[in-house]
Amino acid sequence: MISLRLPFGGSPCPADFCVVSDIVTDSINDLLGCKEWDKSMIFSNFIKHVPPPEQLEDDNTPFAQARSLSVTLLVEGEGKCDDYIDDLMMTCAVDIGDNLARIVAAPCTIIHALAHNSKGDTVIPRDDMVALDKCEAEGAASEERICLGWSLNTHSLLVSLPPRGFHKSILSSRAKPPSTKISSPF
Repeated sequence: MISLRLPFGGSPCPADFCVVSDIVTDSINDLLGCKEWDKSMIFSNFIKHVPPPEQLEDDNTPFAQARSLSVTLLVEGEGKCDDYIDDLMMTCAVDIGDNLARIVAAPCTIIHALAHNSKGDTVIPRDDMVALDKCEAEGAASEERICLGWSLNTHSLLVSLPPRGFHKSILSSRAKPPSTKISSPF
């Protein structure tokens, strides 16, 4: 059983969030991989809360060239979703088919399907599972995004710690007393 309210900071809460978010993520990936899914026929009305895609300010910057991989990966052109506790991260090649529209529609469609608030006398009123304020603030597709405290730029293939995050990290490390021991879990 999952609590209806999982306060941030509660020690069991991340694991409980992950039970739901992992199912949502796997279902989104299944939907993205489904060639028969027609996003114009099967969708959630929550999609109207997702802002239009954000464009980089300088469209003339060439795409960075990726290095060759050390491992062989399957080529999957339909996009992918991953999660961390209650945050979903989506990626796709936007120039393949209608990938951009599909990665925008898939999360709302799956969350709506899994947490549908039915009508009727026996239904307990509750908030929607889609956080509309978060969807409106952070839901736009973008090549550049701060995710889990890191700045990700998929156009330039850069992962960096933003200045504010760097400053906070330095301050928190200075606040801790120096340790003379080094421990390892191995």
